[in-house]
Amino acid sequence: MITKSEFNEYDFTRKCLEIKEESMKPEYQELLEQDEIKFIGKIKDKFPDFCQNFPFTLKSKFVLNLDDDPNDIRAIVKEIQETMNSEEFKLLKAQNEKLYIARMEERYFDFHYSHVTMFKYLVRNEDMTFLEMMLQNLEKIRNNKVQRYKGELTIGTELAEKYLYPVTGRPNNKALNDLANKFAREQHKK
Repeated sequence: MITKSEFNEYDFTRKCLEIKEESMKPEYQELLEQDEIKFIGKIKDKFPDFCQNFPFTLKSKFVLNLDDDPNDIRAIVKEIQETMNSEEFKLLKAQNEKLYIARMEERYFDFHYSHVTMFKYLVRNEDMTFLEMMLQNLEKIRNNKVQRYKGELTIGTELAEKYLYPVTGRPNNKALNDLANKFAREQHKK
């Protein structure tokens, strides 16, 4: 059995990509449309050691998925922002922020569940300038104007420049750069 300590970050990412790639095969997609539980079971059967130690869900709980339609995301974000700016929710937030967040989560349960981080940024009225950049990049990937790994690398680099490096400083670690380059080369081969 594989333990978390046996996996370095590179192996973990590679295994996640392998699972994602496997799950995109037509037979898996067909099963997903018919029965999500069986779909997850089949993935867990294919990668038992990994799935036991690293549970996963069908959708990322972070920001965006390739199957997200950028226009649908823009529409739901606009709807959430309109709800947040309604008198009812402004008053609720001023009186009890925890209840306000709970009500927003209840009202937009599906979006909250599938896009946890984005939802948190939205309801807390945090900086969302990165979102449009990510949506535009997602459109390019979906329309085959840019390869997925290059698009993700571009977004990762831009986000790191804006949010990570000002706090942590730019990494100057040859091993880290070598690892990133090795990962990029491997993705390019696919």
